Amino acid sequence: METTKFSKLSAEFLGTLVLVLMGCGSAVIAGANGTQWPMP
Repeated sequence: METTKFSKLSAEFLGTLVLVLMGCGSAVIAGANGTQWPMP
C-alpha cells in the first residue's frame, strides 16, 4: 500500500489533535477535582 503525502499529513494531524485533546482533558479534570497538577 502506497502512502501518499496527504495520508501522512492527515495521520500526523490526527495524532497531534488526539494528544492535545487528551492533555487538555486531563488538565480540566484535575482542575475540576481541586487537585494540583502535576500531582505530588
